[in-house]
Amino acid sequence: KAHYPAEYMAALLTSISTNLDKVAFYLEECRRMGLKVLPPDVNESRDTFTVVGQGIRFGLAAIKQVGEGAVASIIQARKQGGRFTSLLDFCTRVDSRQVNRRVIENLIRGGAFSSLNLSRAQLLHSLEYCLEVAQRVHRQQNSAQLSLFDLEPAAALIDPTDQPVPELPEFPFRQILEMEKEALGLYISGHPLQEYTEQLRRANIPTIMELHQLADGQRVQAGGIITNIKRTQTRKKETMAYLTLEDTTGSIEVVVFPQTYRRYMAVINPQTVLQVNGRLSIQEDTRRIMAEKLAILPDREHPELKVYIRVPGRINDRSWIDKISSILEQYPGPNRVYLIF
Repeated sequence: KAHYPAEYMAALLTSISTNLDKVAFYLEECRRMGLKVLPPDVNESRDTFTVVGQGIRFGLAAIKQVGEGAVASIIQARKQGGRFTSLLDFCTRVDSRQVNRRVIENLIRGGAFSSLNLSRAQLLHSLEYCLEVAQRVHRQQNSAQLSLFDLEPAAALIDPTDQPVPELPEFPFRQILEMEKEALGLYISGHPLQEYTEQLRRANIPTIMELHQLADGQRVQAGGIITNIKRTQTRKKETMAYLTLEDTTGSIEVVVFPQTYRRYMAVINPQTVLQVNGRLSIQEDTRRIMAEKLAILPDREHPELKVYIRVPGRINDRSWIDKISSILEQYPGPNRVYLIF
């Protein structure tokens, strides 16, 4: 780790590649050490984590839906014909039985075509055309006889410069991160929580990995993004929820019992960044937070919303306060309410 940090960390990541929480933790360690973490790439990646310059490149096998056969086909085509120069070039050279539409879509979402200098939006938009041309090329190559309609030269069909590239804006950065999360199970280009890191540090909120150092029953705080929500009914037909809270170091389950759920259900939504207060529960090495309080962390794009209620004139009867209080208790939420006299 001291003398060959990239090689060491690449080997370590390969050894624990099936445990996404550990992968996320050690990727964060790579960044702390100054090592670049690079997404998978059809022109550079092998099947596992490899060293590229001063960085570590994800392997193609890390992408969901991309099996051993697809990885072998991509590497074999690259060995035989050199680097892929376009999406069309890629589609016509790989084995379409192994590298089908779903595989290519996940390769695009995971950032594996970044070396082609095209955006994910452009690649996904061009995919239909490239697959159609590739199908004709493969059919022509596999046919022993050519019909009069198939006399078009193969070179014209596989000319990589023949691919039309639409002028499309790239997807928003948050959407790109979600694509990576869907394809890889991890965020690579960044993390939705990065802009909150300083805010969490100032509030002395530990990382999720640091919670592993605490004891059962301790009061804890955690900050992260909700990546999964599972709602269920208790025997009393009350709703409760199990949340997966994730930060840059890992994830943890948050249990929200019915009383807490009723109070904070307005803030329990996918991709919401929350601060959670509660107690740590450890059972058979599984850590969970039993939530007592939830709060949205405001960011620059979504500042804290405030509700203002203007009170007209002079009111001697104070019963209106009880009415407003009753309404606010019936519809709880994360926003502050101000009365203006």
